[in-house]
Amino acid sequence: MVGGVIVAYNPDIKEFRLVIKAALTQLDFLVVVNNSQNSFVISKDIDFIESNEKRFSIIENGENVGIAKALNIGLEFLKNCGCSHFLLLDHDSLIPKSMVRCLVEMYILLSESQNVAAVGPAYFNSRLKKFAPFIRYGNLTLQKIDTKTQKKYVETHFLISSGSLLSLESLSKVGYMEEGLFIDYVDTEWCLRAISLGYKLYGTNEAVMEHSLGDEPIKILGLRLPLHSPLRHYYLVRNAIALGKKKYIPLKWKIIILTRMLRSFIFYSIAPYNRLDHVKKMMIGMVDGVKGRQGKYKPYD
Repeated sequence: MVGGVIVAYNPDIKEFRLVIKAALTQLDFLVVVNNSQNSFVISKDIDFIESNEKRFSIIENGENVGIAKALNIGLEFLKNCGCSHFLLLDHDSLIPKSMVRCLVEMYILLSESQNVAAVGPAYFNSRLKKFAPFIRYGNLTLQKIDTKTQKKYVETHFLISSGSLLSLESLSKVGYMEEGLFIDYVDTEWCLRAISLGYKLYGTNEAVMEHSLGDEPIKILGLRLPLHSPLRHYYLVRNAIALGKKKYIPLKWKIIILTRMLRSFIFYSIAPYNRLDHVKKMMIGMVDGVKGRQGKYKPYD
């Protein structure tokens, strides 16, 4: 059986109902883990959801416990439901028809000859209006693989959590998400941990999912570049340093992660209109990363 976990944080309820309906159409079980402070009502005016209520659950956290812990709560719930495979989703991830079947078939096929940690679809970034490449780590640079030119599937070193399918076997061997990271680099850390244990990750262009990343993009010289909030940049800086301390990540890959973090630090210290807010949060993230602080951001007194 295939179960899905959606981590929700203040979603647009009207759009979110469509996300849930699309997921329930393809999954045996679906659990929504709500990281919003307020609970929400999903099923009252949708007959489809009401008629499938035995396969649908909502877990209310009452606060934002972070995407890592929320995913772990959902995965544990689905594990207890007897699921053999798990699909991870964000609250704005509208999955296309047959995506789950495609990913499951791909996972089973690849698992016949090797240890597979997860498989994931190609995705179209609706904010940047372009397809995101699959990523592999080179010696000192990232290798970006165009999803349009690859064949049926491609080995990758990283999959974003939303849209990824993993199995009970890989979850039991690789472990759950690292909750101390709270939000950013959660998927990166899990993927690199899996690779260190001899598992492989694959992306396929036979399934394509639309996904939005960041806030409204910033436009410079005709280019649309991703923009996160200052708080998100705190986590990006802090957690990049945290990954730099992991013994199971090769040094050459740590250099890539930390170099990209420093480039982002410089860019977002200059480009956004509220650059000082970004600088402050990133500086705090750097200090907290060095100190080893984890979990939810807490201002210094």
